[in-house]
Amino acid sequence: MPSGVMTPANLGSPGTSRNEILSRIRRCRGIRQSNRSRDRIAAIHATATSSRKVSMTCDRAVGPNGHAEFPWFRSLFCLHESARLRVQPLVTRAWRATDMSDPNRPPAASPITLSRRALLAAGAATCALPLQADEAEMLAAIEEDFGAAKLRSGKIEITMPEFSDSGASVPMDTYIPCQMTPDDYPRIVRIYAPRNPRPRVVALYFTPACGEARMSTRVRLDSFQDVVAIAEMSDGATFKAVRHVNVTYGACEDAVANDQFPPGWAPNMRVALPDKVARDEVFTVRTIINHPMETGLRHDKTGLLVPVRIAERFRCLVEGAEVFGAQLEPAVAANPYIAFSLRLSESANLAFEWVDTNGDVYAIPGHVDVVS
Repeated sequence: MPSGVMTPANLGSPGTSRNEILSRIRRCRGIRQSNRSRDRIAAIHATATSSRKVSMTCDRAVGPNGHAEFPWFRSLFCLHESARLRVQPLVTRAWRATDMSDPNRPPAASPITLSRRALLAAGAATCALPLQADEAEMLAAIEEDFGAAKLRSGKIEITMPEFSDSGASVPMDTYIPCQMTPDDYPRIVRIYAPRNPRPRVVALYFTPACGEARMSTRVRLDSFQDVVAIAEMSDGATFKAVRHVNVTYGACEDAVANDQFPPGWAPNMRVALPDKVARDEVFTVRTIINHPMETGLRHDKTGLLVPVRIAERFRCLVEGAEVFGAQLEPAVAANPYIAFSLRLSESANLAFEWVDTNGDVYAIPGHVDVVS
């Protein structure tokens, strides 16, 4: 049997006929063509095998209700699944094109090959689709809230960790440097997370009585993404800032929800503030409520979605007038924590109110003395 290398021994003896010699030459060429084709097939199979391994890993990362417990696998799975869908028909066509059952058939046509660059480009294009959809949803929300989707960058400072192992509770501090006078203060600041199931995170309402446009809280992030903050100032100026955060494990979905609101449930609240401050001194108020913040993305044991129930509104009142407020979304972490600044010119009674989705209002009083 010819080995693919044409030698006098392979071509026959001096008495071999011309037709037999030509037949052996064709078989040698066919074997060489087959070897090249099968090398290409082996490379394609290696890519497909890698895709199957990643698919199996992703399958193991999926919970009992089909929700990915490790959302960071999703982008990787998209890339390899795209490669698998493109590689599988190529493997089939290549094997059909290299059928060597007939040793006298002409050399087989070369199978279609997929370069590594083309494979990565196709996979990257596939992975980019959900990112574009998420961004489009966020831009639609921004346009609805501010009347324009494209905004210039401005003086907003977003402090968040660059890396977070868990997206269940990521600390976030927002600060807008300004004079905090009636002519220079942020009327509203909104935070968006485009890769979350819902892009809106929280809306903050400041007044000059805050003394400083600063707020700290903890948020849920579904995956690595660019967190966007947009501020609308008292003079109508609107601008944004972006902060990239890498999250290893997302936290916006759980497989099965337990009953977090048993009969008679009521939250506990705490407020930390100084007893005495100097006149016009800016001080920090910290408050927390032990609320599970049910997102509406989880299923109960029967497979039905659990309704959204969150502490959706917070407000601080000084002598009955609201001086700071926040509109919370399900993206705020469980047991919401809020820290903000306040400035008083005289002693005052304070009230801190949390409003539940069902309309219940939970309030806790406070008092601060102003000393000369």
